[in-house]
Amino acid sequence: MRCVKYWMLVFPCLFALTLDAPLSAQEDKAPKDKKEKAVEDVYTIPDGADPKALVAAIRKVQAVQPKSLEQFLKGVATMEKASALILKQVKDKKSEAYDVAVTTSLMTRLVRLQVPNGGDVDVKALFKDAEEFLTSKPDWTQEQVSIAAQLPQALEKVDVKLAGKAYAAMGKLMKKQKNPQYVEHAETLLGSGRRLNLVGNMMKVDGTTFAGKPFELSELKGKVVLVDFWATWCGPCLREVPNMKKNFTKYHEKGFEIVGISIDEDRSSLDRFLQDNEVPWIILHEKGKANPVASYYGVNSIPFMVLIDKDGKVVSTEARGAELDDLLADLFAEK
Repeated sequence: MRCVKYWMLVFPCLFALTLDAPLSAQEDKAPKDKKEKAVEDVYTIPDGADPKALVAAIRKVQAVQPKSLEQFLKGVATMEKASALILKQVKDKKSEAYDVAVTTSLMTRLVRLQVPNGGDVDVKALFKDAEEFLTSKPDWTQEQVSIAAQLPQALEKVDVKLAGKAYAAMGKLMKKQKNPQYVEHAETLLGSGRRLNLVGNMMKVDGTTFAGKPFELSELKGKVVLVDFWATWCGPCLREVPNMKKNFTKYHEKGFEIVGISIDEDRSSLDRFLQDNEVPWIILHEKGKANPVASYYGVNSIPFMVLIDKDGKVVSTEARGAELDDLLADLFAEK
C-alpha cells in the first residue's frame, strides 16, 4: 500500500462518469422504457451521417452516464466508429471535425487500456499517434491535456520503458503550452520520467537537514544509501520504520546510511514526530515549500524508497520490507 498525493489537473472525463464509483451505482431516474430508448438512440449512428452529425453523436455519448461496464464499452465503440467515419470523410487537418475525431480516437484507446475487458491496445502505436498529433497542436483542449497527462501513467502499468519515454515526450510538449497551469504540470511529467529511469543511474539529492544545515548526497560517497521519501501522515511509511531501524543497526558500521526526505507541509508535525521517536539517520525537510527533490523526480506516492550502491548507482526504487533486507544482504555480502 502507498499514500498517494496527486498533482494531476482535473479534466473532463471521456464520459460524464466517475470511474472510481461502481458503474452499477450510477442511476438513471427516467422511466425504464424511455430510458432504454434514449440509450439506444445515443449509441446509434444515423446512416449517411456527415461529419457535423458524427461530432454531435460523439458529444451525446460523452454526456451519458453508463450504468454498467458493458454500457460504458458500448459507448466507447460508438465513439470509435464515429471518429473513424469522420476521418474517412474529412481531410482538412485544421478542421474542428478532424480535431474531435483524432482526440476521440486517442481517448477511446486510452480508456480501453485502463478498463477491465477493454480489449487489446497497441501501446507503441498509441504513444506514436498521440505524440504526433499533440506535437501538431500548439494550443491544446482540456481533453488533449488529459491525454498527455494520463497516457504515461497508463503505460507505466504495462511497459515501464515506454512510459519513461512518454513522460519525457508529453512533459516537453506540455511545457510549450500557453496555460501556466499546464506548464507547471509539465514539470511533474518530466520528473516522473526521471523517476522511471533512475535504476542504473546516479541520483540527485540535496536539501536542508532538520537541523537547518545544507546537505548533498556526495557527502556520503562510497556508502550504500537508502533515500526514503516519506511523511508523518503516511501510515505505510511509518510501518517501514522498524525494518529500516533494524537494517540501520545491522549495516551502519559497514557503510550503510539512510536519508529520509520528509514531504510534510506542516513542520510542527515533523517536529513532534522526531521528538517522540528516535530516528538515527539524516532527515531533510524544506520549510514552507514543496520538496524540490520529490518534484524533480515526480514522486506522487509514498513511501518511495530508493537504494543506491557504493558506486552511487541506483539499484532499486522498490527497496521496502523484505526486498530491502535482500538487497542489503547482497550489497554487504563478503566477496
